[in-house]
Amino acid sequence: MSISFFSNFSKATIAAIGIVMLSGCSSKEESPQKKLAEATELPINISGQKNWSLYGADGILSFEDSITGMPSLVINGCYSMANPDGTYSLWSLGDRLTAVPGCGKLKNVGWCHNGLIPICRPKSRISVVDKSGRQVFEIKPVDGAEIMECGLAFSDDLLLIVTTDGRYGYIDTNGKVRIKPKYYAAATFSEGKAMVEIPGERQNDHRLYRFIDTNGSTLFDIPDSVRLETFRYEYGRVVARSRSGAVGFVDSSGKFQAATITREGIGQYDDKYFAYKINGDWGVAKFGGSKSHIEPVYETIEFLPDHTFLVQEHGGKYKVLDRNGVEKLDFSEYSYVKYAGNFGFICKAPGGSILLNKNGRRECDKLISKISLNRSASKVIRSDWYSQQNVFSQLYDKINHYGFDKFKIGMPISVFLRKEPREYLGSTSVSPSLLQGNSDVTFNVKVIADRHIVKSIDGRSSESREEFDKDAKIKIVQIDINDKNDSWRSGQLSTSRALRDKGFSLVTASESDGTSFRLYKALDIELMIFYNEIQKHARILILDERTAKEVKAQINSSGWIPENI
Repeated sequence: MSISFFSNFSKATIAAIGIVMLSGCSSKEESPQKKLAEATELPINISGQKNWSLYGADGILSFEDSITGMPSLVINGCYSMANPDGTYSLWSLGDRLTAVPGCGKLKNVGWCHNGLIPICRPKSRISVVDKSGRQVFEIKPVDGAEIMECGLAFSDDLLLIVTTDGRYGYIDTNGKVRIKPKYYAAATFSEGKAMVEIPGERQNDHRLYRFIDTNGSTLFDIPDSVRLETFRYEYGRVVARSRSGAVGFVDSSGKFQAATITREGIGQYDDKYFAYKINGDWGVAKFGGSKSHIEPVYETIEFLPDHTFLVQEHGGKYKVLDRNGVEKLDFSEYSYVKYAGNFGFICKAPGGSILLNKNGRRECDKLISKISLNRSASKVIRSDWYSQQNVFSQLYDKINHYGFDKFKIGMPISVFLRKEPREYLGSTSVSPSLLQGNSDVTFNVKVIADRHIVKSIDGRSSESREEFDKDAKIKIVQIDINDKNDSWRSGQLSTSRALRDKGFSLVTASESDGTSFRLYKALDIELMIFYNEIQKHARILILDERTAKEVKAQINSSGWIPENI
């Protein structure tokens, strides 16, 4: 999407101000004020000090220079940290900092919402604990499928879960399945609604996005003529773009309404206004209007509470405008300014950064070198339950007689792509995260098209020039497996049985100089397995008969295939 959490600033600029985040937050996610709404303490590293401190939303500094390691935001009385050994720990904040019992060596940890925190302990399934560390429930398999991942926190009292066969669903705060895992993709709930991608007969032509309520009932489908640009429902809308290139919003009834004021892009928005882009500059318009509310003359615009705006002029000057576009605060003395929700403004000053409250006053006289805006110390919550058998069984589950998982050989690859076309410019393949390994086995899945995924259309604006090539079809699904313990080789009998159960027949098998080759066939699909015993590396190719002939011609004298298939 065209607007990011950092208002289109480069990563170098973010690093200069000392903001630490595990991942960028695009317009697909919450606005800054929503993202930080539950946080009560902001972790800061004061210049000249070795350890971290906490800065409260009330402007009070606590536990100065006393926290070893970088903590996450304090949310509902809890925070997390990465340990030196790569594990994570969960902490609670009261009169003192306390390590949560039983949560000192976690594989992953989320953040606290409604008193519940998703975690994963070593060699265990994902579980949910309360703020004391007491396990409330363990997330059990659903219909025989293990839960591979879950969301970092509950939202609308539901937690997003993902099974080993790549299906998304939701459980409630008691650990019971509220919405069965059946979707190809899904987002967390917001305002009682969540976007899901559904399978079905229409999937042969395009992705079908649907919004559901917290009971799983359909609210509305996204029209075929519209492509979503944001996936999280906020202020009763999501941003979308029509096939003709018009950008606008899909409302709560599923109806698309173009923003007549622009075709370039839409940035942040609230219940009354939205940011829009014309000729590379940003302005503000009012919903239901056709004229500018604030003229498009700014390099960036960030929405603040109470319908005010943090803007950056060309040349770098920052200021806050009120709802009428009149200057309210002047930040021209700072080279960079970032809004941080309840904590006010982070401002880059000579020698470091400073914090100003919402009214632009400085309540903390400390110069700051680093600030953490992470809600959790880990990026994901992922199960560590997998035995070797479970690791490979998830692979077998996704192989089918038309491709791998939802990727069907011969289908347009564009139906599976969720980012903007420009993100795939020059690419002929994508690498979806479909398989989870462990400390011994790693997977890499690559879906390869028969041509470039994106094409450029002359005569269009820079924002809509690139579009997906609907003629780019899936040619090959390639799965690379690296196995430290060589369990793939010892488990080839299990592999053969699993493929036979999927309808594949062994056509040929050969072995020479530590490299083996097996060819299986089911209907019009062929499956090739190459294994290098020395490197302990297996490669699986799923492809049609015509492409299989091309690949066979490229097999080299050692029995392996070139990288540029």
